[in-house]
Amino acid sequence: MRQISMHRFYYIFLFVVEGCFAATILLSKGDRERQILLVIFAAVFYAIWGIVHHKNNHDFHTKIVIEYVLMAILGIAIMFFLLQ
Repeated sequence: MRQISMHRFYYIFLFVVEGCFAATILLSKGDRERQILLVIFAAVFYAIWGIVHHKNNHDFHTKIVIEYVLMAILGIAIMFFLLQ
């Protein structure tokens, strides 16, 4: 809990931006291509956010980059199949 309060701005920023992506995806109902593109942008943003956050505030390692990239790919894959 202490970590979250120390980095409150980072988490609020992530929540707001990802919330905007989610709202835009919901508003794009019926336009599957646009929804998938938005999901990809949201995932790329998440990965970049995580990498920058760890580079600025924590130990930065290759495994962190791999973790965020794999989580973004997993999110894209899940949403791709859900939007089928």
